[in-house]
Amino acid sequence: LCLNRPDPSSQFRLAIGSYVEQYSNTVQIVNKRPADGSEADYGHSNQVYMACEFDHPYPCTKILWSPDTRSGGARDLLATTGDYLRIWNVTDDGSGRGTLLHKREALLNNNKNSE
Repeated sequence: LCLNRPDPSSQFRLAIGSYVEQYSNTVQIVNKRPADGSEADYGHSNQVYMACEFDHPYPCTKILWSPDTRSGGARDLLATTGDYLRIWNVTDDGSGRGTLLHKREALLNNNKNSE
């Protein structure tokens, strides 16, 4: 299951969830290397690389990026569903290598009997 970022002005990002019929699964975020226009860049601008990977309990049934961030929100949020709805905040790690950090912002449960 995967979905590309909805904002056409943002950098290409693709979220991909594994499907293993067990508890241990992962979510990977894949980026596309930006073209810089140099000759050395020829043929490399279409390469994709894994920018982030994190554990996810049970397979994701859906993965969705937050709507367009230009409409007021500054955070890059990713929602995953499986056993619960999880909201992740995805940010640049500041290394300059295009790698990302993730932080779980929320874990939501629709069970009315939960504490």
